[in-house]
Amino acid sequence: MEEKKKKNYFNIIASRIFIILLVGYIVIYIAGENGYYDAYKYKETEMTNSKIEQFEKDVKSGKSIKVSDYINEKDVSYQNIISTAGITLSDGIVKVISDGLGSTFNFLGELFNG
Repeated sequence: MEEKKKKNYFNIIASRIFIILLVGYIVIYIAGENGYYDAYKYKETEMTNSKIEQFEKDVKSGKSIKVSDYINEKDVSYQNIISTAGITLSDGIVKVISDGLGSTFNFLGELFNG
């Protein structure tokens, strides 16, 4: 009886995961077919073209030019808890290895030279 319950729970979980993945695929497919990404990129292109026109007008009129006035840079930070933990872990590994190798070579140097 317990084995039947386990199979039943597995079937329920597997079917729900499948349904979620299917719905996600359909949503992404519809967004792609409707041109959501193309419209987003077109909007960015239009913003760039308007900044180029503004730059050309400012050059013709002899205004002071600053690059920051014409570039829309988004400073995006991709750091999160996992990436910070990964960086901390890798720094710790590098420190342990470099200290360990340094002390090993110092010991071998003293052993053979000493």
